[in-house]
Amino acid sequence: MRRSDRSGVGAFKIRVLRTIIWVALFIIISFSGFQILRLVTGTSNPMLVVISGSMEPFLYRGDIIFIQRMEPESLGVGDVIVFIDPYSRSGACRRVSPIAFILSEEEPCRVVHRIIEVSDAEGEVAFKTKGDNNALPDNWKVTEELYEGKYLFHIPLLGHITLLLQPPYNYLVIVLLLVIIIITDLWPLRQEKEEDLSTDSDRENP
Repeated sequence: MRRSDRSGVGAFKIRVLRTIIWVALFIIISFSGFQILRLVTGTSNPMLVVISGSMEPFLYRGDIIFIQRMEPESLGVGDVIVFIDPYSRSGACRRVSPIAFILSEEEPCRVVHRIIEVSDAEGEVAFKTKGDNNALPDNWKVTEELYEGKYLFHIPLLGHITLLLQPPYNYLVIVLLLVIIIITDLWPLRQEKEEDLSTDSDRENP
């Protein structure tokens, strides 16, 4: 094997290794960042996507909302909270959909509504809630066990992307992106290799 061929193979291996390292770092950083966000906000689902129109015009379908677990005693009338629908079956509906690396089929139905009344019976805080776009309040009270977090802020419409990428399509997109990254990273090396071969051929056939 000629020296140029050996150097080409070596450069190819280095480029492949570098690409794998970058992809691995991206996955690790993304996962670590999400875990840190969970710890900081005190909730397992700090980011959710609104897929119901019950909070319009405050929140629209496709908005990504960020929530934080705060003490129930600190909440009051007018606050927007996320809670588990007490009457829903596991996985039966999605009013707000968690953004996570792995979604379980056992995920409960979550709701984002506004507090319209606070009650304190025997030391346990409970909330009466209502969607801004609903004519009637919810026919339940949100207890501390059902409460997940308080609304902080939202990013309009960006959640439509995550709604389109529900399993298994999200995994296919991830694989496609990895393939594109690898191809775009290795393609220049192939062109350089072809140019080297062309130069060697010209030298051998003057």
